Amino acid sequence: MSESEKIKVFISYAAEDYEMAKKLYDDLNKAGMKPWIDKEDLLSGQDWKITIQQAINASRYFLLLTSKHSVSKGFFQKEQRTALELRDELPLDRIYTIPVKLDDTEPIDERVKGLFPADFSKDYEEGWKQIMKVLKDTSDIDGVEQKTKQLDFVNRKSELEIITHQYSPPYLLIVGPLGYGKTKLFEVVKCQLQRQWLCVSISISKEIRSVNDIAKEILISFGKNKNGNFDFKTSEEAGLEVGSYILQEVLSEDRKKILIQIDDAESLEDNSVKELVNHFIPAIADTLKDEASATLKVMIAGRYITGWQQLSYEIRFKPILLTPFDFDAVYQAVANFDFSSRKAVMNIEYQKEFSARLMYFTGGHIKAMLDILTDYYRLPIKIITKKEEKFYEIVKLVIEDIKSHIHPDLKDIMETLSVVRRFNSRLLQNFIQNNLIKWEQSEIKLEDSLLQTYLVNRKDGFLQDDISRRLLAIHLRRNDLDRFLRICEQAISFYEGRLNDPKSWRPDIIAVELLFQKLLYISYEEKGSKEDFLNTVTDILNILVSGRDSMIVMDFIQLLEEDWEFQFTLNYLFREGNYKDNYPFNELKKKVIDFSEKLKKGGQHA
Repeated sequence: MSESEKIKVFISYAAEDYEMAKKLYDDLNKAGMKPWIDKEDLLSGQDWKITIQQAINASRYFLLLTSKHSVSKGFFQKEQRTALELRDELPLDRIYTIPVKLDDTEPIDERVKGLFPADFSKDYEEGWKQIMKVLKDTSDIDGVEQKTKQLDFVNRKSELEIITHQYSPPYLLIVGPLGYGKTKLFEVVKCQLQRQWLCVSISISKEIRSVNDIAKEILISFGKNKNGNFDFKTSEEAGLEVGSYILQEVLSEDRKKILIQIDDAESLEDNSVKELVNHFIPAIADTLKDEASATLKVMIAGRYITGWQQLSYEIRFKPILLTPFDFDAVYQAVANFDFSSRKAVMNIEYQKEFSARLMYFTGGHIKAMLDILTDYYRLPIKIITKKEEKFYEIVKLVIEDIKSHIHPDLKDIMETLSVVRRFNSRLLQNFIQNNLIKWEQSEIKLEDSLLQTYLVNRKDGFLQDDISRRLLAIHLRRNDLDRFLRICEQAISFYEGRLNDPKSWRPDIIAVELLFQKLLYISYEEKGSKEDFLNTVTDILNILVSGRDSMIVMDFIQLLEEDWEFQFTLNYLFREGNYKDNYPFNELKKKVIDFSEKLKKGGQHA
């Protein structure tokens, strides 16, 4: 059974009861479960509040250790309330919260009193049998893991093609925020390659934190005796030992390709990172050169690790940046998801509506969508549309994690820029001058600082953040709509000014961005209609063709047809209950084509 298929169990306890909690943790591990407990699973540097909340949300069962100590513990009571709120959303016959009775103390919460406990107060073995009788009975979720574990890959075909191609770079960094499907990508790559490749996968954890630990895990995974000597004086020596062992004991005539995957790499300290990429991995590669037909591929996955490129001077890593889903992928995920085991039916029109809600409230974030889809069978269909606040609470954890990894000087700036999809130094200068961005240095320096984050890249002469922007924009729109709209208003002014300048770079792109900002502003500020928005299109087109070749309208149309986000946002905000025929985007497209035809027939302006 893979890690993703194991039943997740959260253990909540008072500090005085840790010994019992740890025994349960160890026994659940031995039983093939995946328990979570703070002292074992929290990593240095993690935000403990966010991580605990995520662990609770991800768990199939919640063990609540009740005792004379737990009744007075504040954070224990908070964890208990969270678990009970989740339980309230489940069918009445669904078991989630399991009280574990350690003594005769009565729980405070009436809802806990009403749950029959597993009684450990007199005999551990008897209590253990009671728990396992529940945990082993997982028939109500059979098929859920099997179906949902494929969700992450309706939108990862291009990444898989790059990784598995015969001429793929040998050293890859898989980079993405929390919940973007890095671990799932590893699993699928391993599944696809393992017939021809010898594969080993390692996750950085409390037990595996140094290069020596990594070397030991690789050697044991490839068959070396656990009681062997793993005391390496240097990282290079560790790499040479791994390479030699692979040559002598692992490679065979029919399998001479080695894949090493290292996950959760952001938890490594900088010194270990340098040792890993500059000494350990190069030493393995050098050793394998003795076998002409041997091939080594190393994949390292983690959050915010693009900077490893600069730390590595011995070998060159190619980063693969994972982005959120686009709308087509969201719809495909929902369409592929098996609701039949939940005794629910989702017709095509409702699939589109539900997909649109998922896209709008999660920004296409993979893990958030997976959590919502996995939980969907717990709720009647009519109720799910009322759970939008729950959607946001799931996404909020990811947003907080992203913001925690942005440099303090750039946090507010990145949030401000999340409203605009493409920007350049001129827009940065404009926003600085209008006090939307607080920055003491030049806009060029700000541009450089943004590019040094792995979130921002340059494309078509503009800067853009395809990774976190949608999530940050959701956060800003929900929590400070006035600020969101001020940014929209200033962006409209800026893009109009640039579009009126005949020397502006890529006026077709500027026109699309101006139209997108108008869409947001009319919808959220003016509460306008579809007609109000469509009435602005002709004005923008007239500016676009003024002093320019009228064929630029065709470039504009092509950009719109390729812009899934623009289409989705327009259709979502002004859908009027119509999910057919790409409505109302096709209405907009027809208006632009009619404008172009009129230009051809007679005049500079339509």
